[in-house]
Amino acid sequence: NQFSGTLPNSIFRPNSTLKYLLLDNNNLGGEIPSSIGSLTGLRFLSATNNDLAGPIPDSITHLRKLSAIYLGFNRLNGSIPRELGNYSYVEEIDISENEMGGVIPSELGSLRSLELLHLFENYFTGSMMWFVGNLTCLEQLDLSINKLSGAIPQSLQYLARLRFVRLFDNKLEGLIPPLLGEYSNLTVFDASVNRLMGSIPYNICKNKMLESLHLWSNELIGSIPNGVKSCFSLSQLSLAQN
Repeated sequence: NQFSGTLPNSIFRPNSTLKYLLLDNNNLGGEIPSSIGSLTGLRFLSATNNDLAGPIPDSITHLRKLSAIYLGFNRLNGSIPRELGNYSYVEEIDISENEMGGVIPSELGSLRSLELLHLFENYFTGSMMWFVGNLTCLEQLDLSINKLSGAIPQSLQYLARLRFVRLFDNKLEGLIPPLLGEYSNLTVFDASVNRLMGSIPYNICKNKMLESLHLWSNELIGSIPNGVKSCFSLSQLSLAQN
């Protein structure tokens, strides 16, 4: 649709019965009203691809039944509310392509049900989620096009359900976790345009599920592992500029 203007406060009157609020692909602008915290029964919030601006209101943390938050492709700024770590039911968070920044709060490490975390194309800084190993249900992680630095956490390699990882265009350095792919059915791994060193993990394609491996524009050395050469599931391989 092509709804425009700001989000009407009438939508956000106290309501415990509204469970799904879908506002995607419109021209809605302005800030997300703090009164959104009155929708205490809300389970699914999606306002992707609008013109929303300002911070995510702290009152969103009152929505303890939320299982999915989709606010990507807007102009939201500020930081991720730390209180999001109290969401015991949340499975999916996508706030990609906004103008948010600051450090990704460690409180997100308490989200033991989280399956999808997409934060790409923002301005997040600091180290890359040292707590990621706590997210034992995580299947998709996209932190591309931010300003994250430091090493890829070793705990990433032990997430058994992990399938999709994109870390493209950050300032990451150090080694790729050597057991990456050993315990998971990894299908996509993209850590291009960083400062990674060392070699490609030998067993990154151990489970023959890897379809896309992008490691171009790093500082990697050594030979291409036999496991990659014989990975018949692989359809995209980018190793240029190392």
